[in-house]
Amino acid sequence: MLVVKAGYYWSGMIDERERLTIEEEAAYLGDYLTITDVNQRVFDTRYNWVEVGAVSAQHVKNGDYVRVYFTGPILERYPAKLHGVVRMDVVTE
Repeated sequence: MLVVKAGYYWSGMIDERERLTIEEEAAYLGDYLTITDVNQRVFDTRYNWVEVGAVSAQHVKNGDYVRVYFTGPILERYPAKLHGVVRMDVVTE
């Protein structure tokens, strides 16, 4: 069965959340980029990280809103990890 998760893509992970409005998205991206410590980014409670693992994401840039399609289980740890990722699409609407 194919399952879908969506969120903002950052370096092999997504911050799972609903798409923000244009104004909220600009503030979100600006705020995220001010955090320089990777551990702080991962453990900041404003984010809900899900690792998407090894998937071809050449067409995806950091900060893009994406849908990730996967078939495998979700490894329950933090950040959670998706298995069986088959596709990642940038959401443009």
